[in-house]
Amino acid sequence: MRITILGAAKSGLAAAELAVRNGETVFVSDAKPLEKAGDAVEFLASRNIASEFGGHSDLATKADLIIVSPGVPPTNPVRVDAERLGIEVIGELEYASRFLTNPIVAITGTNGKTTTTALTAHVLNEGGRPAVAAGNIGTPLSSLVGTIDPAMIIVAECSSYQLDTTRTFSPHVSMLLNITPDHLSYHGSFQQYVHAKWKIAEHQRANDVVVLNADDAHA
Repeated sequence: MRITILGAAKSGLAAAELAVRNGETVFVSDAKPLEKAGDAVEFLASRNIASEFGGHSDLATKADLIIVSPGVPPTNPVRVDAERLGIEVIGELEYASRFLTNPIVAITGTNGKTTTTALTAHVLNEGGRPAVAAGNIGTPLSSLVGTIDPAMIIVAECSSYQLDTTRTFSPHVSMLLNITPDHLSYHGSFQQYVHAKWKIAEHQRANDVVVLNADDAHA
């Protein structure tokens, strides 16, 4: 499979490395100028991953799957072209989740999600349930695939950007803390922002758990 990664920051590089481990043909495209790419250039070169910096060429849509980094909006030209061409577009959270069998506790909300993620992982560990905090809190889920015990609980902080690009993401437990207007330049409207947040529970199964906030009209 040919996979394009849009964005060479932490999550994009983790997704690229996972895709290479899976035997895929990977191309990384980043709008940042080469001189501002930092360690990403060496990281990609050391793994023989083709890349471009300073803009997106037509090569970016020569793919079967496009994985976008958080914050790459739906109006991005590559995403627009991908939709026109019928190329699947997902985020790193979605991609990693397709290869993880670990129990996942996913946490989102406009405010408090980082603190709640860290606290939840701490409580689980203190209670004898090995857990790791990951996702938007700092550690991409892609870097956990094949590197942690399958029984370890992943407590994933999920931003609206990450959830917006999920398709089948199905955590065992989801928490929706609160929703107030935010990131509207990306989502286009508050309604679309709310929709992205609620995708955290969209594909959960009958025996999964959803934790909501009864005091929040949108959560």
